[in-house]
Amino acid sequence: MQIEGDLNRLVWIEARLDQMEEKLKEFEVMMNTLEKFGKLSTQPAAKSPETVSKARYHRVRAGETLYGISRRYGTTVEELRRLNKLPKEATIYPDQKLLISQ
Repeated sequence: MQIEGDLNRLVWIEARLDQMEEKLKEFEVMMNTLEKFGKLSTQPAAKSPETVSKARYHRVRAGETLYGISRRYGTTVEELRRLNKLPKEATIYPDQKLLISQ
């Protein structure tokens, strides 16, 4: 009985975490859009946008996978492996910083 209740609670928590991830993704998209329009930019405008690279990183959280991270950022597992020089058998760890885009 207790195990079933615990399992139901874990399923509920996982669903809420998924909802929070979606909200965070929506927020990030909104922030990126605002930054493009210069509303929130705290840095002076670059003289040559072609020469400025906007590297994007993700800090791995417990339970995350390369597949889940790739879906979140609209990329592939292969691209994440390439950007981070990860072999196929590599394991990712909580607090690891992954390059998402250059």
